[in-house]
Amino acid sequence: MKTVVLNMHLSLPKRGCSTLTKYTVIEYLCAKEAGELQNIIGKPSTKELNNCVDKNLIPNACKTHDILRAEDIFGPKLRLLEGKIDVTPKNT
Repeated sequence: MKTVVLNMHLSLPKRGCSTLTKYTVIEYLCAKEAGELQNIIGKPSTKELNNCVDKNLIPNACKTHDILRAEDIFGPKLRLLEGKIDVTPKNT
């Protein structure tokens, strides 16, 4: 994954031109913070985290739109997807 360096303190991942140009630097930073919050509290699903934020269960938490931006920029959390993949053994 290539990165675009803006200054000494911030680098944005370059996933595609549409994702990179869709958000401002501030929106990216808020999305990054939302993604880190999701990792810290045990990787709940996006829907569960949005419910917690809407009900003010997490003080000083990010906003719902930041959580949705994080998923759009960084993609879904792989840890969340691991348990949802069905693997069926081949019959030999």
